[in-house]
Amino acid sequence: MIKFNCILFLLITVNTYAQQITQTVTGSVRDVITGSQLSGANISVFEKENLVRGVSSNELGKFSLTLAPGRYRVQVSFTGYLSGEQELLVIAGKSSLLDVALQELPTVLDEVMISPEAFSVAGVTSLSVEKTLRVPANFFDPVRMLTSYPGVIATNDQANSISVKGYSPNGILWRLQGLDIVNLIIRLMPVRLATSQP
Repeated sequence: MIKFNCILFLLITVNTYAQQITQTVTGSVRDVITGSQLSGANISVFEKENLVRGVSSNELGKFSLTLAPGRYRVQVSFTGYLSGEQELLVIAGKSSLLDVALQELPTVLDEVMISPEAFSVAGVTSLSVEKTLRVPANFFDPVRMLTSYPGVIATNDQANSISVKGYSPNGILWRLQGLDIVNLIIRLMPVRLATSQP
């Protein structure tokens, strides 16, 4: 009977020793100026230099974690804010409440220089009298010559409008020796060769 009592006493002692005393720590993370709660803030708890626990604040900016009694260092970080750090003393039988206020991190951007640049045009095609003579049956019409290129179609025979790769004819800019042509109604004149009469 004495042996049985000793074994029972040892089991109770081991079981009691295995149960670690913990305490719940609750808190909230907010903006120091507006007081608005910060959802998704990272809370890291360190004991000396070792990370013990890490949680995130919920949609109301609140968090809760369970720690053994002791002295801890709590580091709170949130995107766009300066990180905050507090000392935390967890005492058995006494609840701990942390109220962390973070200050918004000012972002200083580099200097931006705006300067004019030359207008670059993609897909520029130049026409010349020599090119028009290479295309058969063009009747010295620049639009007819351009329709020989792939992806170019005439949209209106009366207005010399063309569509390039299905885009609107309004997006095409015609230029003659560097000057913009608002409404293209010109046709290249045929080149006449002067012949001498015998």
